Amino acid sequence: WLNYQIEHHMFADMSMLSYQRMAPEIKAICEKHGVPYVQENVFTRLRKTLQVGVGSRDMLVYEHGDAKNWMNELKPASA
Repeated sequence: WLNYQIEHHMFADMSMLSYQRMAPEIKAICEKHGVPYVQENVFTRLRKTLQVGVGSRDMLVYEHGDAKNWMNELKPASA
């Protein structure tokens, strides 16, 4: 169920089945706004979680590049 973290944080009181039903809509919203929506199998997620836990991987890396760069692009321009 690690693939439904976005849904869980948006709708914490929903059931797991509801997360699964909402996923396509949430994914479409993310795509519309250029937000990364990553789904991976449980073994890949577990491996990455362990790598973060032991310090051999940065949490802010996602499949299409460095999330730090993506997050900097979201910051409003200085006035």
